Amino acid sequence: MSFVSRFFAAAATAAGLLLCVQPAIAAESIVSVEGCATSAATTTQTISSPFGGSFTQLGTGPMVMIAYSNKSTKPISSIIFGVVSNGKVVDMFRDQGNFTTGAVVMHAFGIKADLMPAAGSKVSCEPLAATFTDGSKWQAPVMPNH
Repeated sequence: MSFVSRFFAAAATAAGLLLCVQPAIAAESIVSVEGCATSAATTTQTISSPFGGSFTQLGTGPMVMIAYSNKSTKPISSIIFGVVSNGKVVDMFRDQGNFTTGAVVMHAFGIKADLMPAAGSKVSCEPLAATFTDGSKWQAPVMPNH
Protein backbone atom coordinates (compact mmCIF):
# COMPACT_ATOMS: atom_id res chain seq x y z
CA MET A 1 0.00 0.00 0.00
CA SER A 2 1.47 3.36 -1.03
CA PHE A 3 2.01 6.23 1.39
CA VAL A 4 -0.84 8.16 -0.24
CA SER A 5 -3.18 5.17 0.13
CA ARG A 6 -2.19 4.82 3.81
CA PHE A 7 -2.73 8.60 4.27
CA PHE A 8 -6.29 8.40 2.96
CA ALA A 9 -7.03 5.20 4.87
CA ALA A 10 -5.86 6.87 8.10
CA ALA A 11 -7.87 10.01 7.28
CA ALA A 12 -10.96 7.89 6.66
CA THR A 13 -10.60 6.21 10.04
CA ALA A 14 -9.86 9.41 11.96
CA ALA A 15 -12.33 11.76 10.29
CA GLY A 16 -15.34 9.57 9.55
CA LEU A 17 -14.77 9.79 5.81
CA LEU A 18 -17.82 10.10 3.62
CA LEU A 19 -16.38 9.77 0.13
CA CYS A 20 -13.10 8.72 -1.45
CA VAL A 21 -12.41 8.18 -5.12
CA GLN A 22 -9.23 7.98 -7.15
CA PRO A 23 -10.20 9.72 -10.41
CA ALA A 24 -8.62 9.01 -13.77
CA ILE A 25 -6.99 12.22 -14.96
CA ALA A 26 -6.71 12.91 -18.69
CA ALA A 27 -3.25 12.57 -20.25
CA GLU A 28 -3.13 16.30 -21.03
CA SER A 29 -3.48 17.20 -17.36
CA ILE A 30 -0.50 18.79 -15.63
CA VAL A 31 -1.14 16.94 -12.36
CA SER A 32 -1.92 13.40 -11.32
CA VAL A 33 -4.51 13.19 -8.53
CA GLU A 34 -3.67 10.20 -6.33
CA GLY A 35 -6.51 10.75 -3.87
CA CYS A 36 -9.49 12.98 -3.21
CA ALA A 37 -11.86 12.68 -0.25
CA THR A 38 -14.42 14.75 1.58
CA SER A 39 -15.06 14.65 5.31
CA ALA A 40 -17.99 15.95 7.33
CA ALA A 41 -17.51 18.41 10.18
CA THR A 42 -16.21 17.05 13.48
CA THR A 43 -16.98 18.28 16.99
CA THR A 44 -14.65 19.60 19.68
CA GLN A 45 -13.71 16.88 22.18
CA THR A 46 -12.06 16.76 25.59
CA ILE A 47 -9.64 13.84 25.72
CA SER A 48 -7.73 12.29 28.63
CA SER A 49 -4.01 12.96 28.37
CA PRO A 50 -1.46 10.16 28.85
CA PHE A 51 0.43 12.66 31.06
CA GLY A 52 -2.56 13.16 33.37
CA GLY A 53 -5.36 15.67 33.08
CA SER A 54 -7.00 16.30 29.71
CA PHE A 55 -6.69 18.35 26.55
CA THR A 56 -9.14 19.80 24.06
CA GLN A 57 -9.09 18.69 20.45
CA LEU A 58 -10.86 21.27 18.32
CA GLY A 59 -13.41 20.17 15.76
CA THR A 60 -13.11 20.96 12.09
CA GLY A 61 -15.53 22.11 9.46
CA PRO A 62 -16.30 20.02 6.40
CA MET A 63 -13.21 19.56 4.27
CA VAL A 64 -11.76 18.11 1.12
CA MET A 65 -8.42 16.27 1.29
CA ILE A 66 -6.28 15.87 -1.80
CA ALA A 67 -3.02 14.20 -2.76
CA TYR A 68 -1.57 15.05 -6.15
CA SER A 69 1.72 15.35 -8.00
CA ASN A 70 3.00 17.83 -10.56
CA LYS A 71 3.44 16.09 -13.94
CA SER A 72 4.49 19.24 -15.83
CA THR A 73 8.06 20.23 -16.63
CA LYS A 74 7.73 23.51 -14.69
CA PRO A 75 7.03 24.26 -11.01
CA ILE A 76 3.43 25.24 -10.25
CA SER A 77 2.82 28.26 -8.00
CA SER A 78 -0.99 28.11 -7.89
CA ILE A 79 -3.58 25.55 -8.95
CA ILE A 80 -7.38 25.58 -8.81
CA PHE A 81 -9.25 22.30 -8.38
CA GLY A 82 -12.96 21.63 -8.76
CA VAL A 83 -14.71 19.26 -6.36
CA VAL A 84 -16.85 17.24 -8.77
CA SER A 85 -19.85 15.23 -7.57
CA ASN A 86 -22.35 13.54 -9.86
CA GLY A 87 -20.63 15.10 -12.88
CA LYS A 88 -20.87 18.70 -11.65
CA VAL A 89 -18.45 21.07 -9.93
CA VAL A 90 -19.97 21.66 -6.47
CA ASP A 91 -17.09 23.70 -5.00
CA MET A 92 -13.56 24.85 -5.86
CA PHE A 93 -10.34 25.41 -3.93
CA ARG A 94 -6.91 26.87 -4.69
CA ASP A 95 -3.57 25.51 -3.56
CA GLN A 96 -0.55 27.82 -3.56
CA GLY A 97 3.13 27.08 -3.10
CA ASN A 98 6.13 26.03 -5.15
CA PHE A 99 5.25 22.54 -6.38
CA THR A 100 8.19 21.11 -8.33
CA THR A 101 7.92 18.42 -10.98
CA GLY A 102 7.19 15.06 -9.38
CA ALA A 103 6.50 16.53 -5.94
CA VAL A 104 3.63 14.82 -4.09
CA VAL A 105 1.38 17.38 -2.40
CA MET A 106 -1.11 16.42 0.34
CA HIS A 107 -3.36 19.16 1.70
CA ALA A 108 -6.80 19.66 3.21
CA PHE A 109 -9.11 22.60 2.55
CA GLY A 110 -12.39 23.73 4.08
CA ILE A 111 -15.47 23.48 1.90
CA LYS A 112 -18.94 24.96 2.30
CA ALA A 113 -21.24 22.76 4.39
CA ASP A 114 -24.22 23.43 2.10
CA LEU A 115 -22.17 22.25 -0.91
CA MET A 116 -20.93 19.06 0.74
CA PRO A 117 -21.61 16.10 -1.60
CA ALA A 118 -24.26 13.69 -0.34
CA ALA A 119 -23.08 10.54 1.41
CA GLY A 120 -22.49 7.81 -1.15
CA SER A 121 -21.91 10.24 -4.04
CA LYS A 122 -18.86 9.76 -6.20
CA VAL A 123 -16.46 12.65 -5.81
CA SER A 124 -13.29 13.69 -7.61
CA CYS A 125 -10.90 16.63 -7.53
CA GLU A 126 -10.30 17.89 -11.06
CA PRO A 127 -7.53 20.38 -11.96
CA LEU A 128 -9.15 23.40 -13.65
CA ALA A 129 -6.41 26.03 -14.01
CA ALA A 130 -2.85 26.66 -12.89
CA THR A 131 -0.14 29.30 -12.86
CA PHE A 132 3.51 28.32 -13.11
CA THR A 133 6.35 30.05 -11.27
CA ASP A 134 7.43 31.65 -14.58
CA GLY A 135 4.00 33.35 -14.85
CA SER A 136 2.66 31.19 -17.68
CA LYS A 137 -0.83 29.70 -17.27
CA TRP A 138 -2.62 26.43 -18.02
CA GLN A 139 -6.34 25.69 -18.24
CA ALA A 140 -8.04 22.31 -18.47
CA PRO A 141 -8.84 21.58 -22.12
CA VAL A 142 -12.27 20.26 -21.11
CA MET A 143 -14.04 21.82 -18.13
CA PRO A 144 -16.53 19.79 -16.07
CA ASN A 145 -20.14 21.01 -15.80
CA HIS A 146 -20.86 23.55 -13.08
